[in-house]
Amino acid sequence: MGKVLLTGATGFIGNHLVDLLRSEGFDVRCLVRKTSNISNLVGKVEFVYGEVTSPESLEEAVRGVDYVVHLAGVVKALNSEGYYKVNTQGTINLFNATLKNNPSVKRFVFVSSQAASRPSEIPISEVEPSAPVTSYGKSKLEAERFLNQNLDKLPITIIRPSAVYGPGDKEFLPVYQMISKGIEVLVKGGRTKVSFVYVKDLVRSIYLAMISEKTVGKTYFSCHPEVVQLMDFYRAIEEALGKKFVLRIRVPVPIMYFAAAINTGIAKLLRTPAMFNFEKVNELTNS
Repeated sequence: MGKVLLTGATGFIGNHLVDLLRSEGFDVRCLVRKTSNISNLVGKVEFVYGEVTSPESLEEAVRGVDYVVHLAGVVKALNSEGYYKVNTQGTINLFNATLKNNPSVKRFVFVSSQAASRPSEIPISEVEPSAPVTSYGKSKLEAERFLNQNLDKLPITIIRPSAVYGPGDKEFLPVYQMISKGIEVLVKGGRTKVSFVYVKDLVRSIYLAMISEKTVGKTYFSCHPEVVQLMDFYRAIEEALGKKFVLRIRVPVPIMYFAAAINTGIAKLLRTPAMFNFEKVNELTNS
């Protein structure tokens, strides 16, 4: 079937994509850092050590593969430069390494994000103007723009996943844990609209986009056909956990900004990325 170079393989989505690619008969080469936890991948894949921020480490990684799937990225950084360094320049580095060392590659798949688009009360398509409200989304959009300016050089496909959930997910874990204890925190009364995608559906869409000739030069959202209110998502979790009573705490938007200010201040003192900041509030309240 061929060999795939996969970045971001040690993450939540990457683990699922490795399993799918192997089940479809592909050999998988994973670009990993020396500090990466590769325990889940040992015996399954070929490893090559490097980082997307280190161009010289990518040259050997891209040689001899049939497909490149670029999943690696950062969702938390100290500042906008941190997002740009990995999400934008890292993508450019991988593209350039592929063009130089493997110009006949069958496909270069970039896994971007719905954050590269814009918040909207109604579903939007891939061709509508983008206006990201977070540094993360802006860094992904810049990478997309670079690739779209170079569609004549490599066969490129861009995937924009919505909010991803499923086995192995740690981002939504605090939400599940709170609901399991009978507590829900609601912004805008739970009316915030969210687009989700189940991780196994996402990796299937990445795989299909990778092998189809019809997807060359195109950008796709990968998401569930229905957009749901956050309250509905919470209720589905309640049912799955068998919760009969839940205390719903409605948090006014000004309080969210206040909490973001405190969290951001503490993060600056500790020199760590803020888990919850003003951009996240903007994203939540404008969805």
